[in-house]
Amino acid sequence: MRAGPCTEAPYVPNRRAMRRLCLVLSLLCLLPVANAAAQDAEETSTVEIVEAGAAPQRALRHRFAAGVTQPIQLRVQSQMRMTLGERDNTVPMPILRLDVTFGPTEIADNGNVRYAFLVTDVGISGGTDPQVDERVQGQIAGLVGAHGQTEMNDRGEVVSFEYELAEGAAPELRQQAGILRDSMTRLLPRFPEEPVGTGAVWRVSDQLNLPNMRVAVATTYRLVSWQGDRIELAVSTETIDENGQPANAARIEVSGTGRLRFELGTLQTRGRIQTVAAAHIRGPGGEMRMRIRTRMQITPR
Repeated sequence: MRAGPCTEAPYVPNRRAMRRLCLVLSLLCLLPVANAAAQDAEETSTVEIVEAGAAPQRALRHRFAAGVTQPIQLRVQSQMRMTLGERDNTVPMPILRLDVTFGPTEIADNGNVRYAFLVTDVGISGGTDPQVDERVQGQIAGLVGAHGQTEMNDRGEVVSFEYELAEGAAPELRQQAGILRDSMTRLLPRFPEEPVGTGAVWRVSDQLNLPNMRVAVATTYRLVSWQGDRIELAVSTETIDENGQPANAARIEVSGTGRLRFELGTLQTRGRIQTVAAAHIRGPGGEMRMRIRTRMQITPR
């Protein structure tokens, strides 16, 4: 696993900074199912064929219809571990629930699909530390009412998007709004331009802006099955090196694997993803490490 480094001078974070970092890592766990959309004109996103797959090969494209609405629920179960010098602490994390409604869809004159999204509810369950539960609930409560709109072409490329958090959202959420925006706009996977068959493998590379750092993320898809409109993909995600960045800088690492199943022509996705997100920060007190292991389940409601 390789790291996406930060260009700022290393530091040892205070308690508030550690909470922000924890939230960043939790949000990054959405990346295996939601590649980061380009965030400014200078950033690039590429889709590269690794293997074309078995014959027969054909163009893999999303197909859209107007008026489609799809509620989806994400459940995220995490375990967080923090290490500073010789001190080691495991923080019990509750299960997070995020209810999102996508749609209704509209079809543009050029064939692209436009769909709105709205976070309708959030919640936690299964926590064992009341203080942690209260803090997490307070952080995610501001997600309710977050909304926006996405335009996407038939290869799953985001053409435009709008995103806004609800009034009263926690400062930590507002600072990380870009990550949330990317997650909500990337409901469906990106497809390659070239025709593919069963067993095909393609890689999508993106740049993600985090507070004071840029992280390069690569997501690899393998076409497990394609029967009619039903698609199953094996997915893996990892951060990748950026040349020219300091080797001793603060860095964030992400790796994840899982399966996604969906039907072409719908906004319906289901799957399970396991992700590990980690941060390494050097400072006078030694290296602080934070690691979150997450299991996420996506189900239509």
